[in-house]
Amino acid sequence: MCALRIISNADLWTISDNQKRFGHLGTRDRANPSISYDHPGKTNALLTAAQSLQSAIAAGIFHTHLAPLSMTISTRYATSAEALRAHPEEYLNSLETASSDALERAKRGEDPIAPFGKEADVSPGTYNAALRSVGAALDAVDTVLSDASDTAFALVWPPGHHAEPIQAMGFCYLSTAAIAALYARDHSVQIRAGHKNRVVLIDIDHHRGNGSAAVLANQPEVLFIDQAYRSHYDPRLQRYVDGPYDPATDTYEGAGREFPYEHTDKFLGVTAHPMASAPNIHKVEFEGFQSAETVIRTFFTRVMPAVKEFNPDVILWSVGLDSAKGDPVGGLGLEPESFYTFIKGMRLAFPDIKHCGILEGGYHPELGAACIVPTLLGFHDAPEQICYDSFSPYQGAFKK
Repeated sequence: MCALRIISNADLWTISDNQKRFGHLGTRDRANPSISYDHPGKTNALLTAAQSLQSAIAAGIFHTHLAPLSMTISTRYATSAEALRAHPEEYLNSLETASSDALERAKRGEDPIAPFGKEADVSPGTYNAALRSVGAALDAVDTVLSDASDTAFALVWPPGHHAEPIQAMGFCYLSTAAIAALYARDHSVQIRAGHKNRVVLIDIDHHRGNGSAAVLANQPEVLFIDQAYRSHYDPRLQRYVDGPYDPATDTYEGAGREFPYEHTDKFLGVTAHPMASAPNIHKVEFEGFQSAETVIRTFFTRVMPAVKEFNPDVILWSVGLDSAKGDPVGGLGLEPESFYTFIKGMRLAFPDIKHCGILEGGYHPELGAACIVPTLLGFHDAPEQICYDSFSPYQGAFKK
């Protein structure tokens, strides 16, 4: 039976003598969700949901015959050598300095939050949090490569798939999943003796994994599959038009939900950002919101054949819960159980391959909690077990 190990970099914050909550170590160390979509309450909701699932499995409430679910807090910090797989030393030094400067501002009673990169502010905890995100992801890789029966999920924050070699972006500072992919490829445990591990990284976040692509482009023995949302763009107007038009303000409300941006839109104040491309980068983009059925069926026709042809030893997942319908900054159209379908399906399709997940985006506490449970069960249940009836229509297609 599968025995999923959840590994997090979150610490416990003491609220009172009898209450504790998880804190994400902070991209921004602010607890007020009105300030930003990135706040500790979000991570607390995910870890609380994971703990509740763990308790339900132990009590036999959720599903019979499920193996125990383990959760651990990783204190591992990525080493310089590990971080240098994706980022030059100058960038790492600048990130560390920015966090140190934020701490000094906090000590003086000043606002410690400062811009760094594109939509990636820095707080006193950012540098260490990012190093521990990578460390927990590497612990997860070690778990799946050292134990034949285990899968692992790194429930970490901050995420990493937007972090390019010399630029932080979108709450991401170190390219966590890409570093984990290279670490898995070069791991001392080789699935095929005398051959580096062949690794697929599948990104199912709502947004493009531009940082992962920039790091992994042309890397041997690595395939990157990037599933993402693309906004409708009118080249005549030079504007994103994937939101309803408001004539009173001459704006398309909620437009430009892709990130990074493929086009410049002066009305939104965004500029086009170059995206890495290479033979080992496979992009699957959906223009506009989709049904979960459409996204899953496209996965069969475009993703699975590429993975089969690549013949991997390890499949890593960049799991962005913001691709679920209703996320405030995402919402490709997935349902919570869609995450189970993707992960469980690929485990059925590739039963002899190591599977490991790493958390990326997701910005609604309640929706994220609803999505994290089927995500974890996709990694956790045994091959013969099906925890969600909604998976049944797709089961045969994954087994082909």
